[in-house]
Amino acid sequence: MRPQTLLLLATLLVTAPLQATEAKPQLKLTVSDAETGEPIKGMQVVLFHFSETRSTWRLVDSQVSNQKGAFAGFLRGNDHRGVYRLVLRNQKFFQQNNQNTLYPLIPVVINIDSAEPVSVAVSISETSYSVSQMTQ
Repeated sequence: MRPQTLLLLATLLVTAPLQATEAKPQLKLTVSDAETGEPIKGMQVVLFHFSETRSTWRLVDSQVSNQKGAFAGFLRGNDHRGVYRLVLRNQKFFQQNNQNTLYPLIPVVINIDSAEPVSVAVSISETSYSVSQMTQ
């Protein structure tokens, strides 16, 4: 066998078990259009963690919603206690629909105080938004 083939096989054998046991996200988010109830595809969300000692926000992750208005999941693993801020960048969504929005950026600050998974749903219109925690 060629060395490249052996290296590829070895890589697959090592990474396959890791992918099968990948940690589930502790934070899930979905976004929907409040007017239609339809999921919002292509919305960017940026996640920050608040540092109590420095009183600053640290960038953790950035993702884009899929066709179901869901994200791949944030905070892989099971114990990410702390204060987090999700910033929904929704202005592009409304511009694509030839609409203006009063809230081009929507900050959602949450406190994760246990190792339990948290699911949040955000419903957005041109002039309002609502945030709710979903049951698992």
